[in-house]
Amino acid sequence: MRGESFGPQERVISSTNRNFESRQGPGTRTHLASPETVAASAIAGRIVSPAHGEPSS
Repeated sequence: MRGESFGPQERVISSTNRNFESRQGPGTRTHLASPETVAASAIAGRIVSPAHGEPSS
């Protein structure tokens, strides 16, 4: 919703494809993923696979 703003060149993960250019901040790179992957990544503090908590490929 409102307030999703990140710094330039930051990478974020989202389960919604409503990220039109610069919506989350100029130069922000958004990776689209399943809700499960987003939740596992939030817990881990980095983008991971929900099955193993390992980096996604």
